Amino acid sequence: MKRLLSVILSVIFVVMLLVPFSVVFASEKVQYPFDYSSIEDDFGDKTYADFFELDKDISVYFTEYAYSSMSSSDFALYVYVYNPKGIEFNAKSNENRLQFSIQYDAEGKPFNFGKYGLEYCSQTEDGLITKYRVVCNIHNQLFPHARRYFVSSIELDTVEGISDYSIAKKYTFTGYAKGYGSEESSIECMVDSFETISFDTYHTSYRVQSSEVGKYYDIQSVWFNIDNDYTENYGNIDSLKAMWIERLTTPILVLDNASRVNKFKDILCQDVSSDFPYAILWEGINTGETLFWKYHFNYDSLEWNQKNQWPITSTEEFGGALKEIEVPRLNYCFYAEDVLETEKVVVSSQELLDYLNTKNWDNSLFETEDRTNYDNPVTFNSKDVNILQSYQVNSFWKQLVTLGICGPTEEADAVPYKAIQLVDYADKAIASSAFAEKYKVGVLEAEKIQNDLTSNKDTYILAYSITPYYAWSNDDIAIIGESCIANSLNSDAWTQMNDDLFKGIVAKTTAIQNFDIIDVTFYKNGIYTTLAVVHDPTSYVSSVTVPTTPNNVKCDCGDNCLFCEGDCEECRCWIDYIVLIVTLLLLIFIFAPFIQYIISFAARLISLIIQILLLPFKVIAKLIKRRKDKDENRKE
Repeated sequence: MKRLLSVILSVIFVVMLLVPFSVVFASEKVQYPFDYSSIEDDFGDKTYADFFELDKDISVYFTEYAYSSMSSSDFALYVYVYNPKGIEFNAKSNENRLQFSIQYDAEGKPFNFGKYGLEYCSQTEDGLITKYRVVCNIHNQLFPHARRYFVSSIELDTVEGISDYSIAKKYTFTGYAKGYGSEESSIECMVDSFETISFDTYHTSYRVQSSEVGKYYDIQSVWFNIDNDYTENYGNIDSLKAMWIERLTTPILVLDNASRVNKFKDILCQDVSSDFPYAILWEGINTGETLFWKYHFNYDSLEWNQKNQWPITSTEEFGGALKEIEVPRLNYCFYAEDVLETEKVVVSSQELLDYLNTKNWDNSLFETEDRTNYDNPVTFNSKDVNILQSYQVNSFWKQLVTLGICGPTEEADAVPYKAIQLVDYADKAIASSAFAEKYKVGVLEAEKIQNDLTSNKDTYILAYSITPYYAWSNDDIAIIGESCIANSLNSDAWTQMNDDLFKGIVAKTTAIQNFDIIDVTFYKNGIYTTLAVVHDPTSYVSSVTVPTTPNNVKCDCGDNCLFCEGDCEECRCWIDYIVLIVTLLLLIFIFAPFIQYIISFAARLISLIIQILLLPFKVIAKLIKRRKDKDENRKE
């Protein structure tokens, strides 16, 4: 009996486990039954030529399934991708998207285009056709008697990156499929063409300093050229819609020693073994302290038991002089000759971009990722003027008053910039530095933009985001090796490393991934015209440049400085106090002969003020006294 009961309970348990899964699969199949039909059955006896443009690299067939004027769980949109040239693309990538609009004005012109994901359904054995369901929820926004879909392009995740293929077809569906609004199928589809626009975008950024030492801001921009026929027909660009992902890199190390960089390149983006016992020390960041970046230590005798590049949890081994920074591995290392040369780009945008592409933009290369503007595209208006607060690090008046010996003061400086700018063709002739300042673009890119200016094209600059950039330069970045560690670590770490000191930069920059412009809207004589943009999503990286205010500039006095240990910032702090004290003494000396008169005048002024303040109370007191005197006289 017990055995029978056990068997029954087991069966019930198994059934309870299986039922939810069967319900899920059944509900999926009921909701989107067309997902499971084969491509061959969908096309029947018809040939590819009946559905696709065979002369194109990529051609699509777009259709709707089971539309009903009432809500229908079966309703969906489907796209068949025809790939006759065998272009390699990831059929199941989340980056495959269809761009279209279902909104149009009174004249039937589309606007407000969007990108929608593609859910992989199936593929033919020869790989020529791939079937997708469009991931969207637009049933309630459609007009039952004429559903219009303005399909502008399809993005596919190819081996060369994401490529956008033009479609530019308007599909108008009328009638209903059998069983979804009519007893017999009355559905028809009319296909027309509509106008789109295509152009390439190029990256630039304008860098300004913030109030925090080592931190900067980049005004991220792109420029692009369009034929001025669009301006003649539709007017200037009034607004446009764009999307992108922002990613902040982990620290980037740039050294002036090629052999050391080559050594570190052997362990980039990986855990290192015990035969690579190196760490890095550098001074500064925004704290003025010594920073510790650990690659690998595993010395049981010193109780450093952490392995594979994780940071040390205590700084007592260095007498508490170090501040740890949690960097689990070295991801970037570059060589630059004269790495601290003023106003120099030490690692170019292209060099960083090439490196990220070789690493397939692995997530471990970045500290943060912001997809806000990717999941929710941003609309920019030509009337938008934004303000960025930057800082001027040298105050003329303070330098004058203190004879140039005082430290720099930071003064807020408003940097206005327009979201969309039409470049004046006459600015082709001005200096690149003036052009960069006027349009808030990088100096190197300014020259390229000027060279691109032609009379038959209009050039626009779109400033779409403000992103952070961090950089700290050092005359002595210390590479700690095994021989150094074998000595006493409790003594001065810097004096042990005379042979392992390098000039370099530690930086973190922002990478823009999959930047894409979706549509542009022109304005002329009261008429707005929106054109969908066929544009390959493009990635950019801001370059690494030399910091404009090094945080560890040494004083000429060296370690014998009266007020500090060779740190100019600390010296300047003491000098500020000295200047203040001297100024006060001078004021006292100058005004000493007049002090007695000033004190006498101040005393009289204070006495007068007190008398004025006490006057109402004296009046009240007199009135009270008179009242009392009258009362006493009455009693007598």
